[in-house]
Amino acid sequence: ITMSTPYAAARDTLIAANGSRRTHPIQRIFHLTVDRGSYERWEQGIQRFDWAPLQLVGSRTVATFDDWKAAVVRADSVSDAIVTGLHEGLRRSKADPSLASAHEIVQWTETHSSIPVLGLDASFAENGGLVAVGPSPYEEGQVAAEFALAILNRHVPAASLGTRRRSEQYVVALGRRAMKKRHFDPPE
Repeated sequence: ITMSTPYAAARDTLIAANGSRRTHPIQRIFHLTVDRGSYERWEQGIQRFDWAPLQLVGSRTVATFDDWKAAVVRADSVSDAIVTGLHEGLRRSKADPSLASAHEIVQWTETHSSIPVLGLDASFAENGGLVAVGPSPYEEGQVAAEFALAILNRHVPAASLGTRRRSEQYVVALGRRAMKKRHFDPPE
């Protein structure tokens, strides 16, 4: 089951964050995601979405952790916040095919980025990131259960159900430690 990416919720979260941020407001955003072939839709969705009043100033799809690091450094120089799509499954480098863990990628990003980073999946905050806005895993489970019941009880062909659904529910996950580091007032 693939739920829709919550671009509007991410934009609105960044806009709302300006009210709780004690430093430079977020106006320019940079998108960063992992190159996994099927994730071209992330890039296309990011480019087509109307981020106003924010401005999308760049987008980068990377294949290695080294490329990720370079993109974070670049984003620091051209934007006020980074929006990450997928942040796992990165080879360490062209020479080292082992995978960097999602936790390692998020921790490196939070340590080395001077600007706030928002993930488009709750696992970003679970791995130590500042904030994430993503499709509800509860809703994904509910949809999967509905599909299973339709197949089992009503003999609906699985192929007729499709795999994509527009999300009706989102989760917002906050990393308290990262919030304090970035000068946001965490909720009590």
